Amino acid sequence: MALEVSTSKRQSSLESIDLKFLRKLLQTHPQYNQHKWDTKSAVDFLKKPKDPVIERKSERRRCLERLIGRLVVRDIPGKDLIEEYLQDQYRRNLSVNTMRNAFCVIDSFLTFVKGLNKTDLNTVIHKDVLAYIEHEQDRGMGARTVHVRVRLLRTFLRYLMEKDIMQPEVVAKRIMIKVPDSLPRAMEPEDEKKLVDAGGSVRDRAMVLVLLRTGMRIGELLNTLVKEVYLKERRIEIYEAEKNEVGRVVYLSDDARSALKAWFEIRDDRKDYLFYTHRERMSYATARSMFLRYLEKAGISHRDYTLHSLRHYAEFRIMPS
Repeated sequence: MALEVSTSKRQSSLESIDLKFLRKLLQTHPQYNQHKWDTKSAVDFLKKPKDPVIERKSERRRCLERLIGRLVVRDIPGKDLIEEYLQDQYRRNLSVNTMRNAFCVIDSFLTFVKGLNKTDLNTVIHKDVLAYIEHEQDRGMGARTVHVRVRLLRTFLRYLMEKDIMQPEVVAKRIMIKVPDSLPRAMEPEDEKKLVDAGGSVRDRAMVLVLLRTGMRIGELLNTLVKEVYLKERRIEIYEAEKNEVGRVVYLSDDARSALKAWFEIRDDRKDYLFYTHRERMSYATARSMFLRYLEKAGISHRDYTLHSLRHYAEFRIMPS
């Protein structure tokens, strides 16, 4: 089946699409033969998950499909190699965050390389990598962010080197970014009391108290399904921890359980995720905005707390003296 390209005017982002690459992706799709495609509808379709049913084991697969869908519209060199690399990460059972972060760094680097008028990855040299690092630092990125980006980029470049696509000299010399030592910032006990007493909506209060009492990561809470919450037993089962991919159980305090119970009484029973928006799963950006509003109500917005501070406070509370 040939991919039909409409002759009508398209958005500028569609004009640079590699049609050969797009055909290849569509031909691997199980619903390929059930549709008559033009370029725009094909791109829109690839950006959507294949299976609308929420199933925890398919989270990584949906992430992979979204990343490949984004790759289609990017005008960067080596798109086939990026797709292979993402598939390799999926097969090695790497987490959603690892795949997403790797894609963002690779996309950023190859966009920078294209700006150097290089369209063949064989022509990339060590100085190009150094120039990219300086470019990121000039943008105002912190040392920790640059350090993480260099680590992710180095892994991708080594993958290309093993496939004899990139010269060993590109990654032969290790690039060290000095990162200052710092301890995680936990919330002060007096600020914790202000936060608990701040009020807020039923949903927001439940989210804050669960994070504050259980030590869950925000990503773990946003991925929690209703069926994984056991109010009677006062526990939440984490199917797969966000960082180490090991499952565990966390237990609810009295106030966290009461807050969750109040949320269960008004939430939409048709939603699978414990906390949701109109788009089903709540995003990190939405959760962060909620937390910033909560800090303002508590009068502690000047303290520069983050959602992760709630986890550190929970660890501080259960740490033996």
